[in-house]
Amino acid sequence: MCGKNDDIKKVASLDYDWDKLDGKTLLISGGTGFIGSAIIDVIKSRNELFGNDIKVISLSRRKKEDEKNVSYLSMDVTKELAVAGDVDYILHLASNTHPAQYAADPVGTIETNVSGCGNLLKLAVKKETKRFLLASSVEIYGQCGDEPVDETYCGYIDCNTARAGYNEAKRVCESLAQSYKSQYGVDSVIVRL
Repeated sequence: MCGKNDDIKKVASLDYDWDKLDGKTLLISGGTGFIGSAIIDVIKSRNELFGNDIKVISLSRRKKEDEKNVSYLSMDVTKELAVAGDVDYILHLASNTHPAQYAADPVGTIETNVSGCGNLLKLAVKKETKRFLLASSVEIYGQCGDEPVDETYCGYIDCNTARAGYNEAKRVCESLAQSYKSQYGVDSVIVRL
């Protein structure tokens, strides 16, 4: 039976062009969350197993002790971000992601997504990053039928519910990423998890 560490090592060993990240710095918002912490574990493993020098700046509301090649910064992405040094890639993963969180804090959910995305895109322009990755959501499709959803489908969301804040905020974030790409040349990519 494989454990978490075996899975991390397996991913770190995948045949991927890791050299493009060697000597670079990745800024990960939501770095102590589920996906962010897994990515950081893979990068740490890659550095240890293969001698890469990939640095990570983890932004999170939770503070952790810095580790070799990983700096943990306690910051609120809804506020203006001041990050020292080079930032080659930004992965925006910070978000309330559980329906109970949407219900308990719908305003915070919207602000974390929209203001956080905007602040990180501003940082991408300032730092002249190579790429900005936005973790979006299939929730942007809203209510769907039983048929598979095509990425061009815009869906239906009843914006008159507090729960819709998450879906709508993710839509706005996608639009912001595309707008920064068009207006400022930020190489923005979007994954819908």
